[in-house]
Amino acid sequence: MMTKPLTPEQKERRQKFRRRMRIEAHFIRIRVQVRRALKARKAREMALGITES
Repeated sequence: MMTKPLTPEQKERRQKFRRRMRIEAHFIRIRVQVRRALKARKAREMALGITES
């Protein structure tokens, strides 16, 4: 099966799309990490609050 070589426009579009996906994946990963950190902190504070009272 022979595939036609991509035109420069198609190549560019594909690269831009890939870059955007990578950036979005990066932001999602950061958001997940932040959420986990907040959850962990809240859990720690709850545990400390229980030990204090």
